[in-house]
Amino acid sequence: MYVAQYTDSGFPVVDGVGRVVEAYAYNIAKKGHSCFIAAPRPDKTDREKLEDINIIGFAGLPIPTTQYKLGIPILDIAFNTKISKEQIDIVHVHSPFSAGTAGHLTSRLRKVPLVGTFHSKYYDDFYSVTKSKILSEIGVNIIIDFYNKCDEVWTVSNSTAETLREYGFQKEIIIMENGTDEMPFNESSLDIVRKMFNLSAAPTILFVGQMSWKKNQMLILDTAAALSELNFDYNLIFVGQGPDSEEIKAKSEELGILKNTVFTGHIPEKEILSAVYKLSDILFFPSYYDNAPMVLREAASLNLPSLLIKGSNAAESIIDGFNGFLCSDNAKDNAELIIKILNDKEKLKTIGTNAKDTIAIPWDKIIDKALERYQSLIDAYN
Repeated sequence: MYVAQYTDSGFPVVDGVGRVVEAYAYNIAKKGHSCFIAAPRPDKTDREKLEDINIIGFAGLPIPTTQYKLGIPILDIAFNTKISKEQIDIVHVHSPFSAGTAGHLTSRLRKVPLVGTFHSKYYDDFYSVTKSKILSEIGVNIIIDFYNKCDEVWTVSNSTAETLREYGFQKEIIIMENGTDEMPFNESSLDIVRKMFNLSAAPTILFVGQMSWKKNQMLILDTAAALSELNFDYNLIFVGQGPDSEEIKAKSEELGILKNTVFTGHIPEKEILSAVYKLSDILFFPSYYDNAPMVLREAASLNLPSLLIKGSNAAESIIDGFNGFLCSDNAKDNAELIIKILNDKEKLKTIGTNAKDTIAIPWDKIIDKALERYQSLIDAYN
């Protein structure tokens, strides 16, 4: 099978969608099929990191204040020449924007099926930029029009499917969850990480993700401040990069919690990231924006339980007190809950084991299901 994956989350971008596309490409190839990624052209300095994946890059213009590029694949002659030489049985797009439009055009020119995965809360993205409900609704209507052109539409969770329905999509939706790969881990990395980030012996609270206020880091900071007021000692680690990194650091200093807080930036080395997970006692991920966060699955694969907001899309897989924890949007209440959680080490260990058993689904199984759907569409198309 020859599969084309299209995304606007180019490399070296390290957001969730980009990592999903990378996982698809790796695991499809592992199963003996051919797969390439069409994405904004990587920087030259990052090409070596991508040598295991066939990436056909298209031209893009940097978007100010973000780590993204505005792709222009339709106008990129070199890109389209390379695509014309590729054998393609099915096109899978992970964005309704530039890459999605290019993927749609490819599928129609080649007369092959088009799968579209709906990943994000686009209304929230539009509103954060325009501050206009009318313009945001127009943007959502354009997105629904795009997904209506797809032969099959996937979402990463039931709650994400509900979001798509709320936007006005009425066709069938296939749930195709995100998976996780086994995280490499070496015991010797633990001491390295302790020294690297100067971690104390106190319990460690972890956040991994884009450093953007839309991820609700303000609640993490306020909760940490409430822990300090209760004289509870802790380490707070933020792993990630993003447009609001400096503001988040400044806010932690303003709240008087900087002495307990570590900002690592992006950690590309998987063994180091695994050690950070292993040294942590709980992953605190209070995002309302995310749908099926990869970090939740990574943490679970290393027996680390997570704390998420009750009712959020991200918390769909959490059964409170069994394979994770649910909390409110109140910092004081969360501080008291975290103290209770961290003081019961045996229960924390059991819940970490349950998280691994129920949340950390291997990409291998997810890709088997995806390949079945691909083949079904290809057969129906022919």
